[in-house]
This record gives sequence, structure tokens and C-alpha cells, in this order.
Amino acid sequence: MRKLLSVTLAVTTALWLVGSFFIFIPTAKAAVANGDIVSPNATFVDADGNTYQPYDVFIIKLVGAKKFKRLVLNPQVFDSYNHLKWSNIRKVSADTVKEYATSSLVREINDTKVYKLVPDRDTGIKQWVDDLACFNSKDYDWDSVYIINATDRDNYTTGISLCGTALSFKIAVIYIHEKNPEASKEIQQLEQNKKIWEEMFNYAGRGLVNFDFSYLVAEIKITDQNRDKLVFLNPDGKYSLNFDPEEFYKNNPDIFDFLAPFDGFETSTYGSGLSYSSKQNKIEGIGLSIFDDSKQYGSNDKLLGIIYGLGGVFKNANAYNVGKLLLHEISHQWGVFIGNAKNQGDLVLIDSYGAHWEKGLNVGYDPLAVSNSKFKDNNDGTFTVLPPSEYWFLGDERNEPVPKLIYSDLSLYLMGALPPEKVEPILWLDIPNAQMITPNGIIQPQETKFITIETIINKYGKRKSI
Repeated sequence: MRKLLSVTLAVTTALWLVGSFFIFIPTAKAAVANGDIVSPNATFVDADGNTYQPYDVFIIKLVGAKKFKRLVLNPQVFDSYNHLKWSNIRKVSADTVKEYATSSLVREINDTKVYKLVPDRDTGIKQWVDDLACFNSKDYDWDSVYIINATDRDNYTTGISLCGTALSFKIAVIYIHEKNPEASKEIQQLEQNKKIWEEMFNYAGRGLVNFDFSYLVAEIKITDQNRDKLVFLNPDGKYSLNFDPEEFYKNNPDIFDFLAPFDGFETSTYGSGLSYSSKQNKIEGIGLSIFDDSKQYGSNDKLLGIIYGLGGVFKNANAYNVGKLLLHEISHQWGVFIGNAKNQGDLVLIDSYGAHWEKGLNVGYDPLAVSNSKFKDNNDGTFTVLPPSEYWFLGDERNEPVPKLIYSDLSLYLMGALPPEKVEPILWLDIPNAQMITPNGIIQPQETKFITIETIINKYGKRKSI
């Protein structure tokens, strides 16, 4: 916990810098009580092999004879609890702190989900404990579960659920070039970007979907033998990707659901649009025909799709902005192919261009919602357009802000991550074309109604993998 910037070598006193104030905290002699905030006076290793430092802070929990401690992740988390005061932190011996079992289980006060937390310095990952069977299989103790606030929970990035019931998809990032002297540098940049993209994707998945970007960037060099399978020459004399996955599979395993090829040459102004191409669908009930073209592209029934158009402009752009586009395109594997556009039927779910949620559908900041519509009922016939609550990137002179996207219940259902009984009815507003959707703006719809998952299933059938 890095707010504690300085620790003296004195045996009985630690010196902490909080904001611009120095606070002397004497090493405690008395017994530790329930709810105490403590910090060790020396480095120690707990029973699970985790190393803790004198600047780490724990909250104590006593249940009968059971003694637990939980790490406070960072200063932001500490300050989010009004009852916690920096001046109340007690410095105790490392041996005393070590006696308390480290608890990593938490539940947000307004949520029923229990998470296992995995801290990593001032950040960390939270894993949803899928169900009671999962909890019991790990021999967890209900008394060790701490009740926390939303700020605390949301400071942890969402990872795959603990017992692996979350959907999991592997994504390969590919770098294609011809004798580019900057290749090593650009591959290194893509490796760094992948970490950002994985965090963005898994946040969107709400702990129900796991996206794995861990495979090293696959480098493919253009030669005279493979040139026609990788690029084509444009009228402006510059290359564009003409990616043939078989060139990838020559030296890489067929374990990936999605391929994202980037190029390492000067981008042509021709054919630079971003697009997604699905190579198979074996899911009924999502409004898409059943087909499998994966074998034509060198995959043995594994490849779901490829993102095209990731030219040089994308590898040099803001990583969060690219991540938003990648997330949007990959999401087209599942949607949106159900419902109809406004004025074309009763089940209004898609926009006039198709494949995106209709702007009046209250799906929030869903990757498949072009308008990112999230509405609050003002109870007077109008609705307020809510702005994003959090951003990955606040924007600069080149790029717009990037809000944290998160899949709606309906998108998770289409993906197979959420059962139909968990999908809440979705509000739809009939918004006149003249009314613009802007953050904090007021919308006066011509009509409002709720669309249920039962209505969708009655028309398209229940989602089912074949």
C-alpha cells in the first residue's frame, strides 16, 4: 500500500507520510481487537507464501476463536470507507499479524456474489465464486467472508470465475511485416497493449466471460512465397493486408477462437475500414444461420472469426481506443441478429444498419450499442441520458475518451454466459429521430415498453449450442 511512503528503522515507531502530514504510529503492545486496522513492523511471509511489507495495512476480523486479516488494496480503497482513519492504524509486530489467517473472500454489501481477491501490489484480480458447490469444494469458511463497499470491489479487475464455469475465449494477436526495422519495437508495443485489451475485455465480461490474450504476438514475415496470401498492392502503391490464416497455422497451434492481424507497413488509404468476419456459427436461437467455414481457413473447427482492417494506423493509436474497437468487432460473433429495426416490426432491438442494439434500448455501455444508451426515468415522461461512470482513457488531442464498456444481460445471454432466467426485462424508448442522445441530455420518448427474454425466445427459440 504505497500511501505509506516512509518507514523508519526504529523498533517501536514507524513514520508514515499521509498526504503532506507525517504521522507517528507506535507499535502496539495491547491485544488486537475486532475491526482494528493494523500494519506489521517488519516484512513477513504468511502461510500461503504471500510476502507482506511494513507499509501494508490489514483489517482484523474476529469470529469466536477465529482470527482473520484482510489486505486493504490501496489508498483509494482505504479512503472510501468513512469509518477508517489513517490515524487509527496500529503498528503491531509482524509475528502478531502473521498469526491471523489471510482472508481473500469478500462480498459487496448490496451484492450476493462472493469473490476471491488476488492482490498484486496496488492492483489485483477478483474471481467470482460460481456457486455453493464451488465454495464448498474449496473448503472455504463463511466466517472469513468480509463485507465490503463497491469501490473496494471495483478496484479489482474481473478475472475468470473461480471454478471455471465462465466462458473462455483465446485471442491471437498477429504482426505481419516485410523487413521492417521497427518490427521488434512494434511487437513489444503490441505485447504491452495486449495486457490493456485483456483487462478491458474481461471487465466487459462481468466475470462470466474470460478473454485470454496471453499468447505471444505471432510474427509473420512477408516473403516472395507467401506475399499473395498476406497482402495486396493498392493503386496508391501501398500494401493492405490480405490475411490468409493458413500462414498463421503453419507455425502456431489451432487453439484460438479469434485472430487479430496487425500490419507493420505504411498504411494504405484504400480498404482501411475495420470489420469482423465470422467463420462459423453453431448456436441456435441468436438469429443467425448455422454454418462452419473454419476448415477453409486452416482451422479444424476451432476458429470463430477474424478482425480485418487493423492497419498501421491502429497499432500507433491509443491502446484503449483500439481495445474498444476490438471488443466491438469480436462481439459481432453473437450479435445483433435478433429483432428488427424501428418501424419494421414489433420486436425493436437493432438499429437501422443492423447488427447493433437500437439506440432506445436501455443496454447501457454495451460493446454492441453504438449509441451506448443508459437511461434514468425522471417519472415525468422524460428520461435522462446517464454518462459513463468510469473511463479507461480520458482522451487527448487525438482520441476521444474511452468509457468502460460492459456487456448487458442480453448480450451475455446471446454469448451463452447468462441463462435466460437471469436476463432482466429491458426498457425500450421510442426516441424521435430529431432527439439527440447526449450525456446528461433529456429524452422524451413517444412510447416506452419492456422487452422480455421470453418474447425473444418465443420468436427465435431458446439459445442452444449444437
